[in-house]
Amino acid sequence: MGMTEAFPVHCWPLNARGHHRFTLGRIVDCSAEVIRAYASEQLATHPGVGLWECELDTDEIIWSDEIYDIFGVPRGATVTRAEAMTYYSPHSRAVLEGLRSEAIEHKKSFVLDAEIRPGHGLRRCWMRIVAAPVCEDGEVVRLQGFKQII
Repeated sequence: MGMTEAFPVHCWPLNARGHHRFTLGRIVDCSAEVIRAYASEQLATHPGVGLWECELDTDEIIWSDEIYDIFGVPRGATVTRAEAMTYYSPHSRAVLEGLRSEAIEHKKSFVLDAEIRPGHGLRRCWMRIVAAPVCEDGEVVRLQGFKQII
């Protein structure tokens, strides 16, 4: 078994009401509006929590300053989704891509603990991703949520 295959990756849908399975998790209604409001509250009370969005038609990503810090990228730098994915370990990247596809197809939210290498350095760390689809006219148009080093 390769090194990345041995790393645990935890994920679960947020759409099961009444389940609170992560440290920052008080979310019961996982609508995009609730995720956004909750993430904003967490920004004020938990250093290092950052907001992110990804437009599906363009793959444009929008990060708060904290996300740049998590990834070890200069604040305000232009980062494509493809480039951001290179910071993830191969195993975490594969799991994230699968969850992302399922979230888009089935309009589901998810939480994932993923391994990353900030700044493409040697140091590895774990980051929690909370993601929710945003729908317009019944179609998912973007994913959004928050991330935090754990």
